[in-house]
Amino acid sequence: MSKVRLAVYGAAGCGGCELSLLENPEAFMTLFRHVEVSFWPLITDSRLDDLAGLPDNSVELGVLCGGVRTELDYRVALLLAAKCRSLVAVGSCALWGGIAALADLPPAGCSQVQAQPPLPPLLPRLFPLTKLIKGVYPIPGCPPKPDQLGTTLLALIGGQELQADFKQLEPAVCSSCPRSRGEEGPRRWYRYQEITVNDRCFLTLGLICSGPATRGGCGARCPKVGLPCRGCYGPPAEVNDQGARLIGALAALEVAETYQDASLLDAIGTLYRYTWAATFAQ
Repeated sequence: MSKVRLAVYGAAGCGGCELSLLENPEAFMTLFRHVEVSFWPLITDSRLDDLAGLPDNSVELGVLCGGVRTELDYRVALLLAAKCRSLVAVGSCALWGGIAALADLPPAGCSQVQAQPPLPPLLPRLFPLTKLIKGVYPIPGCPPKPDQLGTTLLALIGGQELQADFKQLEPAVCSSCPRSRGEEGPRRWYRYQEITVNDRCFLTLGLICSGPATRGGCGARCPKVGLPCRGCYGPPAEVNDQGARLIGALAALEVAETYQDASLLDAIGTLYRYTWAATFAQ
């Protein structure tokens, strides 16, 4: 079997998506037995000129992690689209902007600081790869689960028919959440440290949980360890606006008291924590 050419780039993000693959050593070593790395600055001495000099469609698989925030990110994204036959958007930042996109909100008393060394020129805002290039394959998560990331990339380089397209996973995290629904709504909204968490649904306890507005596929890993879903898998397939869906879910609860919880002062950060750059407001 001839080796498959692979190109990987980490744009604006924390780097966790690329490192997620390293957390699955078996998949990582299997991947490297079957690929020839054409471009991957994190682990090889890759140069942008090397990528630019490749013939169009000469690389079987391209992977972009992170959002497109600088002119350099934008140039690399266009090069990956031109040089690669298939392009994968890995993680919440590449798909919807991620947490990094919240920095594009109007500043509140923050002044710009000159980076040292200087950064590439910034674009007007952060763009998800999916807003710039059509037809990319999505692997959601912040970061993606190591087993899902490794399995999907191995299937793609092997030309296999993928058994589960992330666009077609179960409609919401709630469908795989083991917590009991409960019969009564919350008296008010709380911060996590203000109440004792039991096995009931976080929303009925009065904790904001993004489960109703988040696509399944993660196995409800946060609720299973006692933490509300934060929404990193993005909206379900039939939902265009994750924040609007979550607002609807919250409005359906009969909250006993009118109470403005301090956490909701950051409404966008709560409702659109991972998807602000992909909303209709942008």
